[in-house]
Amino acid sequence: MILTQTGRIETKVEKISGNSVWVLNISNELEKAGMAGKKIEAIYLMDTSVYFLKAEVKYKEDFIDGISMTRIVLLEAPVKNERRESFRLRQSFDLYLTEPDGEKKQKLYGVDISDTGLGFLSRGAYPCGEVFYFEFTLGDQQYLLTGEIVRVIPPDSGNVMFKVGVRFVALPEPMKKGIRKYIYMQQAAKRK
Repeated sequence: MILTQTGRIETKVEKISGNSVWVLNISNELEKAGMAGKKIEAIYLMDTSVYFLKAEVKYKEDFIDGISMTRIVLLEAPVKNERRESFRLRQSFDLYLTEPDGEKKQKLYGVDISDTGLGFLSRGAYPCGEVFYFEFTLGDQQYLLTGEIVRVIPPDSGNVMFKVGVRFVALPEPMKKGIRKYIYMQQAAKRK
């Protein structure tokens, strides 16, 4: 997945050699996003590991074994993301946060989900270590789960929202499997 100013471009790595990575041809998408020939950031999923790449797109179509490819040149060695316990699906969804005493219920905006936690955007910060109830729907399944705030990223110059990371607490195995199945189904649908 290549991150752009306007979103992301998903593709598949076909070949890696030295500091060059060839992906299925995405030159049209890169041109539309204004990224052709520029430095990029990318996320590479290999097995269950996640790597962050800083690279430059060589705006040239290559043909390898008759398949149209775009060449990406790595500017530095890939960095393995050691923080994630499992793959997170980037997807926006409505999320409701309730304090443990049940007093306040807030509507927030979920931005990613995994079978171990979720991420959301908020106008205010939440203290790490605090535990809340999170209610959301994935597909036709509704969830009410307990989660602990484990990471808060303050807004930077281009953002006005905090990014908050949550780890689920005592997640029942059937719910974990349900989330995992939903993520798998979303990934399979994107590949079609």
